[in-house]
Amino acid sequence: MAIKGGYFTENSDIDLLIKFKDIPFEKYADNYFKLHELFENMFGRKVDLMTENSLSNPYLLSAMTSWTLFSARTS
Repeated sequence: MAIKGGYFTENSDIDLLIKFKDIPFEKYADNYFKLHELFENMFGRKVDLMTENSLSNPYLLSAMTSWTLFSARTS
């Protein structure tokens, strides 16, 4: 949220909220870790990769979804 809020520094990490379609757990875990590595390599900094299911705090989920900068869907 630091990027959108103007608090982003050279040491900031990037928080990303992702959602996978329904897939078997093994494929889900493999996709999650590959995507995490891809984003860290792409941005050159630490990435906190979260899923909607991993967020138990409804206020955090609401804040993250309200600050969405980009949304993509694949078929």
